[in-house]
Amino acid sequence: MPSIAEHVAFLRSIPYAAWYIVEHDHKPAGSIYLSKQDEIGIAIHSGFQRLGLAKQAIEELMRQHPRPRYLANIAPLNHMSQKLFAELGFNLIQQTFEKHGSSNT
Repeated sequence: MPSIAEHVAFLRSIPYAAWYIVEHDHKPAGSIYLSKQDEIGIAIHSGFQRLGLAKQAIEELMRQHPRPRYLANIAPLNHMSQKLFAELGFNLIQQTFEKHGSSNT
């Protein structure tokens, strides 16, 4: 687990266009960001899921930061997020594969 200083340094090193804490009843429920490449990332803590917070946060982020297009990288097995982004009008454009080669060190 990084220290607070390490976490702050990490956040300052990444070129995010925006980063917000998602709240519910004045309690932190998750976070959402928009990268400089127009990628949306969102995480809602398990105790706050299925309350509509993710949809509200995404809609508000897009309202506050209008772009010609947005991207969202979603894990193939994260069906709930895939469904949410599809409901928000996002279209599947690619799946990415990765293979690690052997190392001869």
